[in-house]
Amino acid sequence: MTRLFLIFFVISGLLMTGCSREPEEMSSVRTELILDIFKLIKQNRHEEAYVKVKKLRELDPTNALLPILEDIEKNNGELQRVNTLLRSRKKQSEATAFLKALIDQQTYIADKGTSRTVEKLKDLLRLDELSDIMIDPKPVFMKNKKFHPASVVLDNAIEEFILITQKWHLRSSLRTKAIRMKRFAAKLRKEEQMRAVQSLELFAPGLSEDEYQTMMALSKYAGSAGTK
Repeated sequence: MTRLFLIFFVISGLLMTGCSREPEEMSSVRTELILDIFKLIKQNRHEEAYVKVKKLRELDPTNALLPILEDIEKNNGELQRVNTLLRSRKKQSEATAFLKALIDQQTYIADKGTSRTVEKLKDLLRLDELSDIMIDPKPVFMKNKKFHPASVVLDNAIEEFILITQKWHLRSSLRTKAIRMKRFAAKLRKEEQMRAVQSLELFAPGLSEDEYQTMMALSKYAGSAGTK
């Protein structure tokens, strides 16, 4: 059952479940609200439709169909607001904050279309985080206490970025930029290895040749192990 068909089904049910005993004035208000909701949904004005549904629930609190419609329009309105904010470059931070709050609230989503939309928005937020990492990669200690130098952090961010863009068939230019960043990761790895060698050389005076070669071998091993 598509979301649109479900909405039509719910609204049709509302029109047919009017109480014959309710006052004529109340019945008129109820019918007017239902028709307003239908019109607003057709016009994709979901936030306004959500407000109208809430008013209708106050008039008809026992109707089992209204909570369904309220959830649908609440989700539609929130996602529509996110899309509007994302289109405005000046409101990117506001969109991100609102989206994070929306995702935190969505502990369970029955509608598959909405669930997939939220999943996509989560991945788009992750792309934003990965972009920041790619611009300024920093070394980190992972939860397993394994040290990852900045070059490894950058490599991992690039791979995850590419996977997400492929998953949602985002424009190829994004993947191209990420792939180009691999050159920077290779350059960064060489710089890290050079710094490691320079650090070891500070301790070189007084070492025997065998001790020095052993330390150099350990340094190279640590560098190669960290890139895996």
